[in-house]
Amino acid sequence: GESDEVMAEARDAAVEEAAVKAQQYAEASGQTLGDVVTLREVRTRPLPTRDIELHGAKAGYGSLDRLAAAMPIRAGRDQGSVTV
Repeated sequence: GESDEVMAEARDAAVEEAAVKAQQYAEASGQTLGDVVTLREVRTRPLPTRDIELHGAKAGYGSLDRLAAAMPIRAGRDQGSVTV
């Protein structure tokens, strides 16, 4: 789907950015850039409902229903990103 395409583009951009940074570090330290040894994808995840409930109660909302009522929901799209 569209989300898969967005994530594929984000991955390509993240790898390109990581390669540029790695080359800069290699040059700055007088080293030669070698092959990629490891690659790890980091994606942020939404806060679990239980955490929202606990943080909301601590913030004085008292209940998840009151917290939800205080948080507007807008139509739109989620932006995907990848860090390498």
